[in-house]
Amino acid sequence: APYNAVFTTNGIACTTVRFIMAALGIRDPDAITSEEEARVLDVHILLSMFNALQPGVFALSGWDLAGITALDRKSVEELTAQGDTRWINRGAHDIMGTSPDAEVSSSGMPRARSLYGPLPEQLKNPDSYASRLQRILAVREENGIATGALLDVPDVSNRGLLVMVIRLESGALGVTVLNFSDQDIAGSIQSSHLVPGAAVHDLFSGDAVGQVDDLCSFFLELPAFQGTVLQLTEQEAAPEQAEGAQPGKDLP
Repeated sequence: APYNAVFTTNGIACTTVRFIMAALGIRDPDAITSEEEARVLDVHILLSMFNALQPGVFALSGWDLAGITALDRKSVEELTAQGDTRWINRGAHDIMGTSPDAEVSSSGMPRARSLYGPLPEQLKNPDSYASRLQRILAVREENGIATGALLDVPDVSNRGLLVMVIRLESGALGVTVLNFSDQDIAGSIQSSHLVPGAAVHDLFSGDAVGQVDDLCSFFLELPAFQGTVLQLTEQEAAPEQAEGAQPGKDLP
């Protein structure tokens, strides 16, 4: 995209928001529509889900929190003159909204555009980036995702779909499902780690999604650029099964 820049050694100089805009085919960020802004936000949340809803460390920047766009190259041309184009993604930003009229930072960096606004305003809006991220991090903490173990990244039938099977801190199975495509996806999630008969619940809504069948799979529908994390609960053995179990054998 014309508003991003090639970096000399390892990739593209841009912010996350500008990377998403380029991926969505938005050519003129200054003429972005409200519908396009909403789509950028959905994709940004999806990327945050990818990082937060799997075991390991989660981190993000102030540029992410405020939805900061890259600077115009002319505004930092003295800094980029020797080839370090990364200055375009280092624009000044005001996370708390304490200096709304400032045009540069105390060090002289030009102020970059913020799509999402300061945190205090975002937290008043349940549909903002910060509010949606808050719910993602709550699910991550409540279910011990960070300290779990990644068991499987199974093959899928649609290349826009990513599935991660996780052993949660509690010992239960979790399944993170992310739709990176711009189309709604419906299909089966299958992994040898999924236990037939287990009930599947959405950890965000608490709703029942379905049940694992004998092929170690379950059916799921997911809208474009959306994701979720599910938990599997194994069903208790029926009394007649328990009575017929042999000593020293695990129950089904």
